[in-house]
Amino acid sequence: MAVMAGPSLLRNRFSPGFSLKIRGIISLERIHPRAQSKFWVLSLPGKTRYMLLSAGRTLRRYCLSPSKDREIIMPSPTSRLRRSVLLLIICNALAAFLLVSNFTGLYDILWSGLDTRIFRSLNATVTPDGAMTHFWAWTNSKTFDHGTFVLMLLICIYLVLSAKREDRIEVMAKLGAITFLILLALLISKRIIGEFHHPSPGLALRPYNDINDFITGYTVKTSSDNSFPGDHAMTSALFAGGIILLFRRPWVAILSVLLMIFVSVPRLAGGGHWFTDVIIGGGAACLILLPWLKVSPLVGWIECVLQWAWDRVPASLKR
Repeated sequence: MAVMAGPSLLRNRFSPGFSLKIRGIISLERIHPRAQSKFWVLSLPGKTRYMLLSAGRTLRRYCLSPSKDREIIMPSPTSRLRRSVLLLIICNALAAFLLVSNFTGLYDILWSGLDTRIFRSLNATVTPDGAMTHFWAWTNSKTFDHGTFVLMLLICIYLVLSAKREDRIEVMAKLGAITFLILLALLISKRIIGEFHHPSPGLALRPYNDINDFITGYTVKTSSDNSFPGDHAMTSALFAGGIILLFRRPWVAILSVLLMIFVSVPRLAGGGHWFTDVIIGGGAACLILLPWLKVSPLVGWIECVLQWAWDRVPASLKR
C-alpha cells in the first residue's frame, strides 16, 4: 500500500534529523507484510531507493537493490536491542579478561614469557650499521608518526571522494564516528591511565640494544615509565577496526591493517612497548569502543549534524 507524505508528516513521526533529507512530496510504500518492524521504501525522482526503518523516534536508512526489495525482512526493535546488549556484554567481558590478565598474577602465567621472548627476538635485529637498525629507527621517529597521520588522512579523503555524491555526508559521518572513538580512547589513556607506572622493556630488561647508540642526527623513544597502553597501536587499531566495520572496501581495510602493523611492531623492537601493551591495550580499546559503531546511533547523529550544516551552505558553493 502506498501513501503520500510530505516533510511535515515525517518531521512529526520520525527524528528531526531525517526531515532535513526530505524536499517536496515523496512516496512511501510498505514493502513486506511479515515484517515485525515498520519499514518503507523511499523513492525520489532520479535518486537511489532507500529502505527507511523506524524504531521509536529513530529512523535508519538502508540502500536497496531494486530486484531484492521484497526479500528484506528486518528484525523487531526488541530483538535488535537484545543482540546489541549481548554484543556489548561479550565484548566488554573479553576486554575485562584481557585487562585483568595483564595486571594480576595471570600475567606471569600467560604473558610474561611471551613479552620477553618477543622483545629479545626483535631487539636482536638492532645491530651496528645493520639495515634493520635504520629501519626500526625511522619507523620509531616523529617523521614516521607524521607520515602515518597523513596516510590516515589520505585514506579518509579517498573514501569521501570515491563515494557517490549523495553518500558523501554519510561517509564523512562514519569517519567522524571513528575519529570520535579515537579521541575518546586517547583522552582515557592520557587522563586516566597516563600516570600508571608500567616500565617498558627498555627499562625493565637491561642490557639491550638501544637504537640510539647506532644512529646519528636524531633520537627515538626506546623506553618509558608508563608504556601501557601503546597509544600508536591503539589509535591505528581503532582506525583499522572502524574501517572494517563501516566500509565494504577490502583494499582500504587491508591497507589500514598493514598500517597498524607498521605502526605497532617498531615500538616492540625499540624497547618502547611490550607486546601486551599493543595487543591488550589496542585489543581492549577495540572491544570496548568499536561495538558502539554498530549498536548506537552515533553515526546517525553525526550525519544529522553534517546534513544540517550542509543545508545551510549557499547553493553557489555546492556545485
